[in-house]
Amino acid sequence: MNELQKEKIGLRIHTRLRKSIQRQQKTKLFHRIIKAAILLCVFSAVPYYLYFKSANNNSEIDKGKHLTADFRAGHLHLDGGKSIKISEISNNSSAYPIQVTESDGMMIIRAIDNQFTITDSIRINVHKGGFYKIILEDSSSVYLNSNTKIAYTGDFLNNRTVHIEGEAYFEIAKLEKHGKPQAFTVHTKSQKIEVLGTAFNVRTYDDLKEETTLIEGKIKLHPKGTSRTINLVPEMKATVSKNGDTQLSKVDTELYTAWKEGYFYYDSAPLKDILEDLNRYYNINFIKHNVPDIRYTLYLQRKVPFSEIIAWIEKSSNIVINFEDKSLKFTTRNK
Repeated sequence: MNELQKEKIGLRIHTRLRKSIQRQQKTKLFHRIIKAAILLCVFSAVPYYLYFKSANNNSEIDKGKHLTADFRAGHLHLDGGKSIKISEISNNSSAYPIQVTESDGMMIIRAIDNQFTITDSIRINVHKGGFYKIILEDSSSVYLNSNTKIAYTGDFLNNRTVHIEGEAYFEIAKLEKHGKPQAFTVHTKSQKIEVLGTAFNVRTYDDLKEETTLIEGKIKLHPKGTSRTINLVPEMKATVSKNGDTQLSKVDTELYTAWKEGYFYYDSAPLKDILEDLNRYYNINFIKHNVPDIRYTLYLQRKVPFSEIIAWIEKSSNIVINFEDKSLKFTTRNK
């Protein structure tokens, strides 16, 4: 993604955050969110840098500074064999059927044509903090978020099928087979997704529900255990429960795709939900019922140290966060 694309994404998000703040002002709620959003929502690199420079110069705010998201964290498994650390695979190594490179805080894996046999099984596990892009043999791209697994077989070009656990963003290449469009199928625990050429996000972290958000094109969802077929159109999200119940809603797609550009983006989200998400990137612990009931609007790069996120939260509210033995403790600041 070039700088012009980043700027366009930032402007779109800034506009949406401004509208969110205006809505909150009308209802006279979430005053702390407004204060925080004004500090963080400007996409320009200069004010962003100045804010965090100010935060980092405060000697009282130096908590979790050593914690960063390790974007390289991930392993490759071939045919159920031993686990291979992906960051140790050399790009010019002929021992593996993939090429591995690093680019701007992201690991890129490219499948090498004709290097897999039909019976091969391939599984890539992205661990805490990891950030990966997989370029499949058909030129489709799959972005993998932290704590995500993808699995497929060596006959992929004949049977474009993958299995996903966690969160993945798909950019599917159009392909024909015997003169007809060839489908691309994604399997999760609770659904089967059929696509041709399109872009969408799948999130399956929650054991009770899965979220599929369509960015462009068309996809069909088949909740497992039911005979129903659900057609999604762009800017729609389908939430599928464990028992197959489905809810459709129109959403701001940037909330579900910013992660693949290397950003955290939350719009009036509860602090508990934000911390649960951040726990997939940073090695932290906290007790859910002890987290203050405060909402925040957040947009910043995911490669920042955790201390900067703590600094922002503390500066934007009256809570104090102590970081002890990888655990977060919350207290209220005296006024």
